[in-house]
Amino acid sequence: MIAGFNAKNVGVFLKKNAKNVRIVGLKRSEPLSELDNVINDLAEYNYRKEISTLLVKFFGSSKKAIEWLETENPLLGNKPIEYTKSGRSEKLLKFIQAMLKENKRP
Repeated sequence: MIAGFNAKNVGVFLKKNAKNVRIVGLKRSEPLSELDNVINDLAEYNYRKEISTLLVKFFGSSKKAIEWLETENPLLGNKPIEYTKSGRSEKLLKFIQAMLKENKRP
């Protein structure tokens, strides 16, 4: 881990709860890779947060949003939740934003 980088310090810097910050264990010989992983994890967290906010706003409840995430979607070729599980939250977010812009159900 890069000196001084831990979940608490990163959380304070980003004004996030340390419980929501995950630092992936990496080798000391790869400081850029470690920083890249921290940034990627934070980006995934932010995408997921924005996805959930948009879906709850659109569907009116978290229950309906979860139902949509867990239902096969022919436009995506999969269940939307699979995108967040496989690190493709940004792609899912863009899809949702495009659908909302067109005023269609995602």
